[in-house]
Amino acid sequence: MLKIKNPYPGFHDGIHRAYDVDESSLFHGRDQDISNIKLRLRQNRLVALLGAGKSGKTSFLRAGVMANFDKNLFNGINGPRWKSVYFTPESDPVLSMARAIVNPKSFLSEKIKPSMEEEVLRKLEKNDYGLVRVAEDIIGDQTYNLLIVVDDFADLFTRKSNLKRRDQFISLITKAIKTTDLGFYCIVSMNIEDLSHRELKDYEELYKSIMKGNYQLRLLDQMGLKDAIEIPAKIEKSEVEEQLSLQLIEELISDSDQLRKLQVYMSKTWFEWKKNHKDKFIDVNHFLKATGQRQKLSSTTSRKSSNSKIKIKGDTEVDFNPMASGNIVSGSVSDAYENLSGKKKEIATRILQTLLKRTQNNGVDAVSKDLEEMAGIVNVSENEIIKLVNEIPSVLSIERKQVSVNDINAISDWSKSIKFIEVEEEAIENYKLMADASILHYIEGIDIDSVFSKEQYEKVKIWYDDFQPSESWAKLYHKQYDLAIDFIEKLESQYGPVSRPAGLNTTRDNKSMGSPAKKLTLKKDEEKLAVESTEEQIITKKKIIKPTGSSSKKIVFKEKGDDASGKKKIVIKKK
Repeated sequence: MLKIKNPYPGFHDGIHRAYDVDESSLFHGRDQDISNIKLRLRQNRLVALLGAGKSGKTSFLRAGVMANFDKNLFNGINGPRWKSVYFTPESDPVLSMARAIVNPKSFLSEKIKPSMEEEVLRKLEKNDYGLVRVAEDIIGDQTYNLLIVVDDFADLFTRKSNLKRRDQFISLITKAIKTTDLGFYCIVSMNIEDLSHRELKDYEELYKSIMKGNYQLRLLDQMGLKDAIEIPAKIEKSEVEEQLSLQLIEELISDSDQLRKLQVYMSKTWFEWKKNHKDKFIDVNHFLKATGQRQKLSSTTSRKSSNSKIKIKGDTEVDFNPMASGNIVSGSVSDAYENLSGKKKEIATRILQTLLKRTQNNGVDAVSKDLEEMAGIVNVSENEIIKLVNEIPSVLSIERKQVSVNDINAISDWSKSIKFIEVEEEAIENYKLMADASILHYIEGIDIDSVFSKEQYEKVKIWYDDFQPSESWAKLYHKQYDLAIDFIEKLESQYGPVSRPAGLNTTRDNKSMGSPAKKLTLKKDEEKLAVESTEEQIITKKKIIKPTGSSSKKIVFKEKGDDASGKKKIVIKKK
């Protein structure tokens, strides 16, 4: 079956990703930035590419800079021919560099045997001039220049990497840069705030070079956006109508998340055109249908209008219809959320409750979660989350399989955000209370009515029935999930069912997404319960623990056979 090539690969199959070197023909809008990087390299030979998070640094390095150098359009010390190596430091930056050097993709054309990795690593580890020697081997008899690109450079200081290897890696880079006749050049990328890392400043020579040779990657200007919107479509035998292009430019020109949104909008719109096109033009209607927008434009969708002009760059002006001005996309986080159908709104609510956190000054902040982990927390499939995120790109995003809020400033201004945080905080408090009490009862042997009053039970039971916490969510906050779930069922047999007061609001804005909690059958004279062993509580075979308090009961822990998952199970037997 013929595979359709997406000309906007920064968003594909519901996932954001960076452009690769071989996608340079689809990467547009950064010509001036590439020229500026070349100038910086000629002046300094070490350039620090700075930018905000999600500003497209990786795509720029791969599909912009490296692909351009591969075309032999820039003269280095050894002429116009280049070999490029790209990598991220990870936990062992020296090993990462060795692997990148022997990776065939690093050289774009040549095939290098993987067995060379050990040889390259030995040379790098030999002394501070190890990279100089390796570069000499790669460059040959002054035939090539070597460009080393280190993306996510600040990982050296933010990850738990080996300090000795970090020192060694920085020494290797520094010595190679100082060898002026080598034909060696280096680009490192960082977020702007990474410059303030104290540990980076400890490497004075490197820090001075970074401060001298840094270049900030900013938002695309009007002409850059126009190229990024229109040129990739032409490559795939289509054409973006002027009205759609201009309105997207106006929508994205000042948006800090412009590149990610552009990729979402254009990828989805192009596929909609591909399915339903009558001619080569991609128009506003394709966009509206692809992105699920319900806005009605007061203007027509004619390809040209002479009502007004908009200046794109310098003195260049193009036709623009003022009736179609304004946001073509509903930028309101609230509108995007409220327009969701019932189940999708439930999923979005649970995701936001999980991601949003309270700051020390009572503001709103957010964390990100792995896509697989989030699916477990919300108790839906990964595909369901991806489809939801695609429907509300102004609210949520997925990048490198990390689910996060798209614009924390917009979320902070949304009145519902603090409500989501309060609901989650209450849920955590109730679950921890239940789990801690279950340990006192089952493990410490304290009577149930001594560890949990009827009033506590009624409050927690109402929350539990509404929230129905999934195991993945619960274990984020307390490991003894099985004990806690059985305890709430035992409380019900002790105190009876709870009558919900008329008109009582639930602890959530929607019906629970969690699956029904597991029930464990306990005999009256002999209670058995699987307990997870943690670092804080190590249980050994036939170890007898005397309970605290006045109770004289003994609790014997015995090891049972393997369960279905192959794990050892430990049971509690009361005597």
